[in-house]
Amino acid sequence: MHIPVVSAERSRPSMSTGRITAAALQIVDTEGSRALTMRRLGQALDRKVMTLYRYVPSKDALLDGVVALVLTDLAINPAAADWRQELRDLAASFRDLALAHPNAVPLLVTRPLASALGNGHQPPCGPWKTSSNCSSAPVQPRRRTARLPAVLRIPARTHPRRATGPHR
Repeated sequence: MHIPVVSAERSRPSMSTGRITAAALQIVDTEGSRALTMRRLGQALDRKVMTLYRYVPSKDALLDGVVALVLTDLAINPAAADWRQELRDLAASFRDLALAHPNAVPLLVTRPLASALGNGHQPPCGPWKTSSNCSSAPVQPRRRTARLPAVLRIPARTHPRRATGPHR
């Protein structure tokens, strides 16, 4: 009787962007976002670092994916009758999310939004197509820049010490 030998490489679960993102979120939850490196993630998944780059283009894209994964639990109903109650529900939902993933909160407030909150009403796909209801094009993060109205801007030369010329 011949028993086929299965190598250790084949007995490991297959890789996917969802699995990589979930493992990254687990590292962020347990050790913090500074502990998340591609090398550490490779160790957690029992894979070589270069294998991860087949599924994730960069660490920044991975962090965006972690933010998108966390924000999938956050839902906004734009057709809600009472916007005040909807805002209260959203705040309570965000609080629950922050309590569930306290180490991910710094990522939530510093990464560009690549989810339904940042891109109108697209489904929360993250930087990769991970869901059947996502469009085929990758979601691009939207850069939001705040700019003061012209009335509130202060010209740089109004301060006496900021005068141009030789320093005295």
